[in-house]
Amino acid sequence: MQKGILPETLTGLSTGTEYRDAGAGMPATTVLFASAPSYPGAKRRLAAHLLEERHRRDPLSDRPCPEKFSLGTTSLGAPYLFSTARTAPSISFSRSGAQQWAAICERGRIGIDVASAREFTGKYPFDRVFHPFEMAFAARFGNQDRACSAALIWSAKEAAVKAVGTGFHFTDPRDVVVEPERPGAAAPYLQVWIDRPILIRSRRVDDGWLSLATAAILSPTDGMPVRFDDSRPVSDL
Repeated sequence: MQKGILPETLTGLSTGTEYRDAGAGMPATTVLFASAPSYPGAKRRLAAHLLEERHRRDPLSDRPCPEKFSLGTTSLGAPYLFSTARTAPSISFSRSGAQQWAAICERGRIGIDVASAREFTGKYPFDRVFHPFEMAFAARFGNQDRACSAALIWSAKEAAVKAVGTGFHFTDPRDVVVEPERPGAAAPYLQVWIDRPILIRSRRVDDGWLSLATAAILSPTDGMPVRFDDSRPVSDL
């Protein structure tokens, strides 16, 4: 394991339940995610580490290890991974403070976001971003702290728009409505509907929240780069 990288796994985001959107189901999948100190080259290092972990979990697959890959961006700035393997996983990035995060998803599309409670202090425009009912149900996970509750909902919204690959280019934050997928659950099991159902699992990270969103692929070209450019910096979208 490379120094400074803390791999974790979250398995079976929709295990036991079938989610459909226009006949396209979201199968149970495995999300691999990791973090490393943020510095030049951290995103590529994290991508390489996650691909190695992907191979380690399925050593009998036909994927080479280490995989040769390149990172690029779509015309909307979303990261895209090209690999020598027949299929490359969806990939997403998020930076929070001095840490860079990355996640890959074998089936469907992935979005990751980490938000700190420190981002939601002072004169933050809560009413322009969040609905009252979002803040209300998030409060029980955020220990009734407004900033911590906002960090949970914001990380879920960001992860969701990253999972569909558009970011907030065409969508207002209040139009991305976060709801509890399992009301009464002890952990944040969340869902969003944009152009498809999006499942979100969140967990505490330092003073904020890490959210991982998975979305079904609607077509064979869904998420494919309209313009691939590996010379541009890979954004956190």
